[in-house]
Amino acid sequence: MLEVTKCAPQLAIRDGLASAFRNFFAKRAGFPKFRKKGVNDSFSLSNDQFGVKGNIIRIPNLGYVRMTEKLRFSGKISYV
Repeated sequence: MLEVTKCAPQLAIRDGLASAFRNFFAKRAGFPKFRKKGVNDSFSLSNDQFGVKGNIIRIPNLGYVRMTEKLRFSGKISYV
């Protein structure tokens, strides 16, 4: 648990699991299934957790990571 930020499991429950159960109880989808490890892996961070300069992004507990291309738009990232 100490290897990831506190936001990663919170955002996973708030965004993914909440919408999956909402769709299930509204009869729009089946029961939520667990995701397979290593298939379409992703994570979320809040705005105060990372910084972007050019094509380099700073991620907590991971360090600086070089992106393949620069951001196309300037401004504050609100939600991805």
